[in-house]
Amino acid sequence: MRTAGTADALRVRLAALVEESTDGAVGAGEALASRATLTELGVTSLGLLRLADALEEEFGTVLDLADPSFYREDLDGLLARVAAAPGAERPGGGEPGGDPGSRGAADGGGLGDAGAGGSRG
Repeated sequence: MRTAGTADALRVRLAALVEESTDGAVGAGEALASRATLTELGVTSLGLLRLADALEEEFGTVLDLADPSFYREDLDGLLARVAAAPGAERPGGGEPGGDPGSRGAADGGGLGDAGAGGSRG
């Protein structure tokens, strides 16, 4: 059963991932304090791509980058997506819900056609 403490820890970790994904352009504290969408906070499309990769790697959460609602998420909306995914009870990291070795060109790394066979660095 999810507790408030677990949800809070997950929210803090997601904010840290936002900061990492934006190379510090959007701080974790700013993401935690705001109700604005991630794009309103200044997360660019590249930052969202990096964030989607980080969420898949850390939590096993695959986000559909073609889904327009992803671009209108605030931190709490992102929290709801991650919490609904299998294995989300790991706010400090740990093994994702799926096999980390299964992530690759065959499934596009969760990025649809954009991630298949190309470099995303």
